[in-house]
Amino acid sequence: MKLFGRTWCKSWRPTAYYESIQHIPLAEYYAAGVRLALLDIDNTLMPHGHSSGQRTAQEALLRIKATGLTPVILSNAKRERARSVARDLGAPVIGMAMKPSPRGIEEAMKLSGFKETQTILIGDQIFTDIWAGRRAGIPSILVRPISLAGEPIQIVIKRFFERWLFRTFECEPTYDDFL
Repeated sequence: MKLFGRTWCKSWRPTAYYESIQHIPLAEYYAAGVRLALLDIDNTLMPHGHSSGQRTAQEALLRIKATGLTPVILSNAKRERARSVARDLGAPVIGMAMKPSPRGIEEAMKLSGFKETQTILIGDQIFTDIWAGRRAGIPSILVRPISLAGEPIQIVIKRFFERWLFRTFECEPTYDDFL
């Protein structure tokens, strides 16, 4: 279990965990030098599979922009859907990001002109969003999924293992190792 515990901390443990984007102290991240916020779509900004910008997603992006951060949508969704959502939200997008590969993160940082130390990733899945952020060397913030209804079976299975990890390694309900 010790070896697995080290793997958890090194590969999958989020830098921070919050109930939702609305609970993240974005101004504190800005004060710490963060300038780029990479955002997952499904169950981070809006329920899985929704294509139109919802009020809560629009409010989240307005809040991010108001703190001085540059938001970029980083999604494994097909490019057309990711572009449609990003257009509705008024943000740049990297679709088909292939998370947990760090490729999409690196592309977003290159296009935006920011470094790893200036970038955070916000997502709802450990084995895609958080792992990608860890592999890219950036702080990764896990948020509780907006809704579990309608998720594909492969995500349901991953969530089972995510819950097990959180219980096994006794993660606090809310924590932040970055700030």
